[in-house]
Amino acid sequence: MSRLSSALLIFFLALSFVAPPAASGQSGTFDFTGCSTTGNLVNQTVSGVLLTAEFVGGITRCMDLSDAWGTSGNGLWGGNSGTPTSLTLVFDTDIAVTSLRAARSGINDIQYTFIPSLDGVNGTALVTTIPEAGQTLDFTSTSGFEYMDTITVTSTNPADLNNLALDNIVFSAAILPVELSAFDVLADGTDALLRWQTASETGNAGFHVEHQAPSHTAFRSAAFVDGHGTTTQAQRYAHRLRGLEPGIHRFRLRQVDFDGTFEVHPEVELTIEAPTVYRLGAYPNPFNPQTTVSLTLAVAQEVEVGLYDVLGRRVQVLHTGALEGGRVHPFAVSGSELPSGVYVVRAVGASFARAITVQLIK
Repeated sequence: MSRLSSALLIFFLALSFVAPPAASGQSGTFDFTGCSTTGNLVNQTVSGVLLTAEFVGGITRCMDLSDAWGTSGNGLWGGNSGTPTSLTLVFDTDIAVTSLRAARSGINDIQYTFIPSLDGVNGTALVTTIPEAGQTLDFTSTSGFEYMDTITVTSTNPADLNNLALDNIVFSAAILPVELSAFDVLADGTDALLRWQTASETGNAGFHVEHQAPSHTAFRSAAFVDGHGTTTQAQRYAHRLRGLEPGIHRFRLRQVDFDGTFEVHPEVELTIEAPTVYRLGAYPNPFNPQTTVSLTLAVAQEVEVGLYDVLGRRVQVLHTGALEGGRVHPFAVSGSELPSGVYVVRAVGASFARAITVQLIK
């Protein structure tokens, strides 16, 4: 059967992820005017964005902060009571926080750590000492605050959190380092063809293609594909993973910026069907100096795999013995000591016999 005819018999299965549109026009300031309290949670909605704040393990209050830094107006305060372990600011959509006002009650300056995160993955923390008089914290130069959904505030002494007060949290639409607009995967025999597209990129070093095989419980990096740095033009990418075992395979992209920050995109999955009897292939073909023969069996059996010249003489023994069913068996073919020409790969088992041709071009 020709390569073209074989390709026509390939069954393609596609599962795709399409990214939701990025937020636009969302900006404002959480000044806690008209905020509400539910249990130990303080809530406020500004420009369609909901903020939920909590001094975890302590008391969360929305109140006049004139005692905190000598100005009127509402703000978020730990109430100078309880023993909170952290302060969490959770937003119901991905945003960029550019600054906020922080102050504390007490005599000594206290060090606090502000940690941005997106989907549970932390960005770069901002560690600062806040004086009693208060100060405005600028996050524009700290990686992670430009694309996040949570800020967690901690202190070396957790009890100091109940002295902390916040106000004027300024935010805008999330600044996407890389806007992924589509991601899908196709099955091509025992191969998986991954395709994705970006709408724009900022400082994009590239993508780790991560793969979780049916026999694995965790994702592993299978390849790295270079990005296009900074561009406002749509970019298309593709990568092929070859010789996958039958079963459900999961794939995801870990996009990495030049500064080392990264984002993990939602996963897609693909099912590689088990062969009814066998599947035999070779890649690359033509080749020089080496190709890999892949054989998949439906059931375990004794198999002989060999390489033959056009006169029928065996020039290499690739395998002799038992092979498991339900998985891909790779065999390396070296052409370093062979002349250019057409060769035949022949596999013979208890329930099948199959031959394919490969071409060595030097």
